[in-house]
Amino acid sequence: MIFLRLAARNVLRNVRRSVITVAAIALGMTALLFNWAFIDGVNEQMIDNSTRYLAGHLQLHRKGYLDDQSLDRLLAGGDAIAAQVARQVPGAAVSSRLEGSALASVGEKSRGVLVLGLDPGSERRVTTLAETVREGSFLDASEPAGVVLG
Repeated sequence: MIFLRLAARNVLRNVRRSVITVAAIALGMTALLFNWAFIDGVNEQMIDNSTRYLAGHLQLHRKGYLDDQSLDRLLAGGDAIAAQVARQVPGAAVSSRLEGSALASVGEKSRGVLVLGLDPGSERRVTTLAETVREGSFLDASEPAGVVLG
């Protein structure tokens, strides 16, 4: 009880100092709360963009594919697996893909690029790649030799 009386007397002895201290703590806590909320929002947006634009929420790979991303490690029976996932998860959008890397060059410049082979019809239900095309049009199943550069 003596400590509470001493604390109250110290706070009330210099009210202006106490108000400034409380205001500084409140301002700092408000700034910290805003910063945490901002960072949480940025992280959530990054995850949402990653899943909506390219990755999707779930990917199935053949065992060992992530260690050695070779076309020799394709998932056998991918269409059957996709159909099974679609049956087991109502409302799920499923698409098969072939993913690899390549080297693109123009003149003296060359860059590593990501190459995706996908089913245009089912891909529209899984990701928003089709909505991000700025010029031209997205892939069409009736034109099997189509290419989208990005």
